[in-house]
Amino acid sequence: MPNSVTVTVASGLNDTRFGKLQAPLASYIRQFGGIQKPEEELWGKVFKEKQSTHWGEAYGSQTDIDDMVPVGEGGDYPSTAFQDGYDKVIANVEFKQSMRISLTAIEDNILGNLKQEADKLARAYHRGKARLAAAYVGMSLQGQTSYSLKGWTFDLTCMDKGCVFSKTHAPKVSGETQSNLYADAFSADALIAAKLQMQQLKDEDGNTMGINPDTIIIPTYDPILYKAVLTAVGSPQVTGSGNNDVSLHFGNWTVLVSSYLNDFVDQSAANAPWILFDSRFNAEADGNIFQQRVPFNVRSELAPNDDNVWKARARYGFGFVNWRQMMAFGVTGGSSL
Repeated sequence: MPNSVTVTVASGLNDTRFGKLQAPLASYIRQFGGIQKPEEELWGKVFKEKQSTHWGEAYGSQTDIDDMVPVGEGGDYPSTAFQDGYDKVIANVEFKQSMRISLTAIEDNILGNLKQEADKLARAYHRGKARLAAAYVGMSLQGQTSYSLKGWTFDLTCMDKGCVFSKTHAPKVSGETQSNLYADAFSADALIAAKLQMQQLKDEDGNTMGINPDTIIIPTYDPILYKAVLTAVGSPQVTGSGNNDVSLHFGNWTVLVSSYLNDFVDQSAANAPWILFDSRFNAEADGNIFQQRVPFNVRSELAPNDDNVWKARARYGFGFVNWRQMMAFGVTGGSSL
């Protein structure tokens, strides 16, 4: 999700009072918010970035066709009908923030302090975007289908109009209801069962899809979960045993650990949540989407009272289209493996 930053300076700010200030502050703003960058990069791996050219974008799907069948020499080509699947619209939202530098501060040339203020403006953007991504996932783990922030309501539903984590995902055409929400706590054995369960997910026609999760997403508030996950995936042998059995998990997983996720999950629950994620399927099937309409841009201008005002603006949207790219565990009320 990181992107370039455009900084523009209005006319009238190039005199001796303001001119020397603009370039170093613009440089600081372009530094992508410093300590916020790891979290932003983490969620950039979970949400597929797509460019948008409208107020919002519609995502649709079509059901698959049947397998090729044997027909014999000179046999006719069979005809298979397909139909529209579920659809989903993700709207772009406008985000703004600003900071004001007084003429007094500029006259006194307190440049070091002003650089820190400029860095705060960049952090406000990058932190806000990463926290919103965490909110989409964390609030969905709590069964929510919407999230309210500063009077704005964000749609957390996926293409079947329900919560992205659910025990009752209904197929569009045929097949049984499916679940990607489970209550099981993490363990090395549970990870094996969870991976196999996710690999059994089917499409809207009831066909097995070949999903293969490669990533584990966890919050940071639970040291027991943190240790268990890293031990399971980072040990070449089976831990706790006196034999030389090879670990089935070693080298097969990417682990994403998010501190922002802590703020949006139920920390009082019996188990800490953990999520399996298929990054390849997410990229191919439009699963978790970060939709960019207007990149982060900053404009510097002179206020009527001679303050130097820096205004930041961006337009983007998050959304869930498919749901099969993620399967959640450790959630109270979920299914059992």
